[in-house]
Amino acid sequence: ASDVYKRQAWTEDFRQDVTKIDIPLLIIHGDQDKILPIDATARVLCQTVGELIEIKGGSHGIPWTHAEEVNEAILNFLQKNVSLPRSH
Repeated sequence: ASDVYKRQAWTEDFRQDVTKIDIPLLIIHGDQDKILPIDATARVLCQTVGELIEIKGGSHGIPWTHAEEVNEAILNFLQKNVSLPRSH
């Protein structure tokens, strides 16, 4: 990435906004993410809000590199937290 991109990327800190979420929250994060390290982001957030799924060996692109694990985590979370209306 160019130096300009690096300086502009992630200039907005949304961590305080996440703590205001009052519905079930799932955070899926790779434990090898070098762009947004898990110790500075997901692990900190999940101390106060949400459920954290850590993808072992996952970098910043886990939806592509670990698609099966990400999809399984999402489906499990939805099954536990979403009630679908019954058809009549």
